[in-house]
Formats: sequence, structure tokens, C-alpha cells
Amino acid sequence: MNADHKPTAQEIKALSAKNNMRGIAALARDWLLIGLAIVLAETLDSPLATLVAIWIIGSQQYALGEVLVHEASHANLFRTRGLNWWLQPLFAWPFFKTVDGYRKWHLPHHTQFGTEGDPIVPRYKELRQNFTTAKAFRIWFIEPLLGPAAWRYVSEDIFDEELKVLLPGLVMNGAALALSIVFGVWPEFLIYWILPHLWVFVAFYHWQEIEDHFACNGTGRNTIGAVRSVLFHNSGHHETHHQFPSIPFYNLPSARHMTDPQRTCTSTGFWESYRQLLDFARRPT
Repeated sequence: MNADHKPTAQEIKALSAKNNMRGIAALARDWLLIGLAIVLAETLDSPLATLVAIWIIGSQQYALGEVLVHEASHANLFRTRGLNWWLQPLFAWPFFKTVDGYRKWHLPHHTQFGTEGDPIVPRYKELRQNFTTAKAFRIWFIEPLLGPAAWRYVSEDIFDEELKVLLPGLVMNGAALALSIVFGVWPEFLIYWILPHLWVFVAFYHWQEIEDHFACNGTGRNTIGAVRSVLFHNSGHHETHHQFPSIPFYNLPSARHMTDPQRTCTSTGFWESYRQLLDFARRPT
């Protein structure tokens, strides 16, 4: 944001305009990529193709089950407000989430940011304890890729939820598993749905949880790498979202110039974010 210019109400209103087709297109793209990844892996029939497919599927599961659920929780995914709830079977329920359940813990992150009422505060307090370069390596590589992050996600983020939040996802995934057994494709269901969710989805969830606010000189971070922005619907523009939560994901890049630079730190992507963790570990104490 230019020091001599603050965004006007008209500018914010213009960028806050919602578009049903943009939301539908985002959903369609994510599911299409999941389908294409499965076709690719089955056609090439090689371990490498399967591994690539797992990462593509998991990335788009994250785009659906975290990024678009987040958008819907702010009623930003669709102009028709009801669609943010009516279309939950396409982006929230498959991942054991509901929009209302997400709102219950996420909105205090905005309204009580940085206080004891902010649900992310205990996690960041835990991260800050005895923070060294070795701990930076562990939380950036070991935890998301080798299992600890998945255990925490399942135990704290899924099964710590109320039954009314979990029930639609349990029904959908249970029905899908049952059908896969009936038709003899349950190994494929595990490989192409369960494994990407518990490994790749969780890894991206873990990385963004750290990137959003941790080890940042401002109040939040914008991670603006092109690949990240395309894969995850501009979700890396997190501090811009905090300052202008009514702006939908497709307008966040256009709003970045309005973001208060005193409150924002910036990363260009995965390795830059890791370097910032290392810098935080080496800071004078």
C-alpha cells in the first residue's frame, strides 16, 4: 500500500464483488485435475506416475477441502450466498468438514487475532519453544512428509470435531469405500483418495499453517509464488485476506497493493519460507 494512499470504500467494494461462475469453475478445475491424475496413473501404470498422481490429487484435495471451504466460510466462494452451503458435498463433506464447523473456529482467528481467543495462538506458542535450525528442518520436512503432521491432523483436526460436523464426511467416505469394495477397486480408493488426503493434503495444510503468520515480522505473510497461487486459488495472499476478508480469492492479487506493508511480510514460495524459518531460528535472543 502506498504510504500516501489508503484504499477507499469504493475500491474495496469493487474488489469484493462475488461471481458464481468463478466459484463453480474453481470446483470443476480441482475435480478435473483429480480425475486426470487418476487416468494418468492408470494409463502409465508405473510407480513414478502413481506418485505424481498422488501429489496432484492431494494438492487438489487441499484446494477443495481447505482453500475453498475457507472461501465459503466467508461467503466469498459464490455470489449467491446459499451456494456456499448448498454445494458443500462438492468441497467440504468429502474432507470431514462443514462450512458452519469451519466458521466456528476460523472466524475467531479474524475477530480475536493474536489473543487467547485465537485458535492458532497455542500452536504458534508450541512452535516458538526452543526454536532452532534443527527444529525448523523438522517442522518443515520431517513432520509433513513422514507422518507426525498426519497424526496431529487426524487426532486434533478431524476426530476432535463434533459428530454433526463429521457425520456427512463419514457417510460420504463410508459409502465410497463400500462401493469400492463391491466393485473390487478398494485398493485404488485407498491409493487415490485416502493416501493423498492423509499425506499430501496434510502436508500442504501443515505448511500453510506455518506460513500464514509464524516467523513473520508483520502480523501475517503473503506467499505469492505463481505455482502456489495457481494450485491453491491465491490462498497464499493471506495477510491481504486478513486485511480485506470480504475480497474473494480471484481478486486477492489485485488487492495486494492495498495491503499495509507495516503488517505484512512476503515470501516467494516454499524455499523462501523455509529460509525465513532459518532466519527466525538464528535471530538474537
